[in-house]
Amino acid sequence: RFTYQDDRGAGEAWIEDAQKPGQREWKVTYHAPYSTFDEDYGIVSRVWDPTTEHLVVTASGIASYGTIAAGEFLVSPRQLAMIAERAPSGWEKKSVQVVFATKVFNGNAGPPRILAIHVW
Repeated sequence: RFTYQDDRGAGEAWIEDAQKPGQREWKVTYHAPYSTFDEDYGIVSRVWDPTTEHLVVTASGIASYGTIAAGEFLVSPRQLAMIAERAPSGWEKKSVQVVFATKVFNGNAGPPRILAIHVW
């Protein structure tokens, strides 16, 4: 449901929600100097792969700040507990996508904040 998109001409990258195509709510301008970034976004996905019969986990951000926060998201019991609070029952055995934001302070990624969860 959630995918990365970009518009090279406009210098923008964003996370698009397939249920709200065209919206650019979660975007960054990548032509801007890194020192001016104040927020970044990312996606953490856990998907069942029927070919390997294993879960596949991906975690990344639009820019490096989001990628750093994605890694912190994966190792934080607090973040995982926040998914459990917001996801429907039985989510533990299903595929999950989480969209998050991270504030950037003095060139460092802050703690990730969950913006949306999709379970299927």
